[in-house]
Parts: sequence; structure tokens; C-alpha cells
Amino acid sequence: MVLLDVKNLKTYFETKLGSVKAVDDVSFQLKKGEVLGLAGESGCGKTTTCLSLMRMIEFPGRILSGKINYEYTNSIIKSYDGAYDRYLFDKVKPARENKKESTIFEEAFVDNILFKRGIKDRSNNLLDLTEAEMRRIRGKHIAMIFQGAMNALNPVHRVGNQIKEAITIHDPDIENRDAWDKVLNILETVGIDSSRARDYPHQLSGGMKQRALIAMALVNNPQIVIADEPVTALDVIVQAQVLKATKELQKQFDLSMIMITHDLSVIAEVCETLAIMYAGKMVEYGKLRDVYKEPLHPYTDALINAFPSITGPKTELFDIGGRPPDLRNPPTGCRFHPRCPKVMPICSKEEPRITKIREGYVICHLYQD
Repeated sequence: MVLLDVKNLKTYFETKLGSVKAVDDVSFQLKKGEVLGLAGESGCGKTTTCLSLMRMIEFPGRILSGKINYEYTNSIIKSYDGAYDRYLFDKVKPARENKKESTIFEEAFVDNILFKRGIKDRSNNLLDLTEAEMRRIRGKHIAMIFQGAMNALNPVHRVGNQIKEAITIHDPDIENRDAWDKVLNILETVGIDSSRARDYPHQLSGGMKQRALIAMALVNNPQIVIADEPVTALDVIVQAQVLKATKELQKQFDLSMIMITHDLSVIAEVCETLAIMYAGKMVEYGKLRDVYKEPLHPYTDALINAFPSITGPKTELFDIGGRPPDLRNPPTGCRFHPRCPKVMPICSKEEPRITKIREGYVICHLYQD
């Protein structure tokens, strides 16, 4: 089941020196229970893509076009706890023999639930929702683990209170004791002793702060979690601990995840699908094993060869010459052609099209008709 379907997403930043094409015509899918790795050099648009999914792009940025289709309607209905409405629905359902009347009744029931949840539009495109409706989605259905735990946590509030706030925002009627029970339970789940709930962020180690952010993202049992380089600032031992905990929690909660990182070893550890971005474009997308075994795009091949092998023979690392382009004025044709070792005359003239290969796609003239 495809949970998130992103089509032709464009996010630009308007500056005095011109439009920065940070995300330019990006498309991909995320299936239920899948872990997608999003990789590329710094500044290629990874974080901006995911902030666009959350509708968290601030001025001077704006989402120009595209679709972000999320099957949130079924998610909201499954999480709805209106017992009396469910009783009526289940009681009347067997008595409805006319299929047309049955469909009308079920649609009215769904609309009633969405209205109580503050969502007036049944469109699955998140770009069609109002900001008030989108706030119902953020944190409850799509959560994000931000880069830099120390910056993401408020230094003057206790960790438990910050996690509790994530609960009460989406469930203002919850009893204080019940909310604290959820806080303590989720801390234990991510490997933090519940007694640390009253600590301030500076009293926690780097790994514990990262786990606290994971707890905050998971406390409302979302369907999708976006992790923005969650282990970048940690040493390798703590990285391994956090990645192990992330894998276990992903299976335990049946999460769909997007893992943003420039570290291909992290992606190899936790992901099933890999998307490679370069200069605001997604140049290759497919199953992790296929992409690692036989990278199609020259940029993907260069990234993999630039990473040292622990078990293989010692060889000189590949160096990607040059530097990423200025996204205010990107190169014509393929944006990678000034640095590409397999460049052809057509690469600087025409922009390559999407070519579907294996279970994904590649955007490169080497695979055009």
C-alpha cells in the first residue's frame, strides 16, 4: 500500500539575487512499513524536500507546485475513538442492503469524523489543506526527528514536559495523569529511564537527547516518521545504539520512515529503498540492494565509490571533481554534467527524462531511448 505519493514537487526560495531552485520536480513514493533513505551532498535539497512534505517551508520559501498525496483519511478513521458513533455505524451497517445507500451513509460517517478532527476537506493532497487542518496532521500522523537534538529541545523546559506538550496539542481533553503515563512509557520504550523525564536537556547525554527526540516523534503513534540526519553529531558507538533502537522501534510500531543522511553506511543499516538527490533533483530511486549492487546514475556510482570499504581491498577513493552548482542559476540540461565522468554532448543541451528501470527510475541520458 502506497502511503505517501509525491509528484513533481517544486519548492523555491525567492531572494534578491534570484530564485533558488531548492527542490525542482521531485517525485517518489513511500509504502506502508517501508524505510526510504534520502541521500546526497549538503545543499542538494534533502531537508527542504521533507520540510515541504510537512508544509513547514517559511518565507522566503514557497511550494510552487506538485502533489503530496497522503492516505491520511483512513489513518484518521482508524485512530478515531468516538465509541458512540462507531456503535451506531456498526449497528446500522448490517441493515443496509442497498449498495448506493450504504456508500452514502459511510461517506457521511467519514465526513463527520473528519469534521470532529478539524479537517473539512477530504482531499488526500496535503497542499490542499488549510494551515489549521495541516496542524492536525503534523505530529499526529507525520512526525519529524529534527537534526541537532540540542537545538531541537527547549533548554528551559523539562524533557518530559516537552513530550507531554506533543500529546496535549493533539488530545487537549486527556487527563494529566494519562498524559504523563504516556510520556513515561515512551521514554522507557526508547531506552531512557522514566525517572529522567524531569531532567532538563543539558542533563542528558547526546545519545539520550536524540532518543528523547525519537520519543517525542513516536508518542502520538504516527504513520510516517521523517528523521533528518539523526546520528550526524554522535560518535560511532552512540550512532550504532541509536540506529539499533530506530530499527527496533520501526518494526515495533510498523512505521514508514524517511531517513535523511549523507552517510551511505547509515542508509545501508536501516533502509530498504534509496533515493539519490543532486542539485534539487532526484536522479535515482530504487531498491537499496539494486542501487548499491548496480548504480545507474554516474553521481550515484561516484557517491558509492567515494565511500571506503571495510571488508574489501584497499583502493584509492574516488573524488567527485568540482562543486555543486549554484541553484539560482543551475546548468542547462543535466545539472550533473559539469562534473560527470560520462558526459555526452547532449547532456549540456537537454534535460534528461525519467526512465523507469527495475523497481524505480533513473534520470540520465545514458538510459534514454
